Amino acid sequence: MAVNESLRVLRTVHYDATHYSLFLQAGTIGPKAKPGHFAMLQAGDGLRPYLRRAFSIADVTKVAGVPRSSSS
Repeated sequence: MAVNESLRVLRTVHYDATHYSLFLQAGTIGPKAKPGHFAMLQAGDGLRPYLRRAFSIADVTKVAGVPRSSSS
């Protein structure tokens, strides 16, 4: 099921030069997302970068009753 929505980046954690975690406000996909699923993310509204990038969902947690997801 394709869903297009804007998500807010809550936090970014850099582990080293090539590994990091991105914490997002989950939006409407939060309750349906499970660890091991993938999300195709696009940064910005323009044509650069042209293709979306696949991010794996590592965890989905609720903060104050609201689902939030982290991906890596």
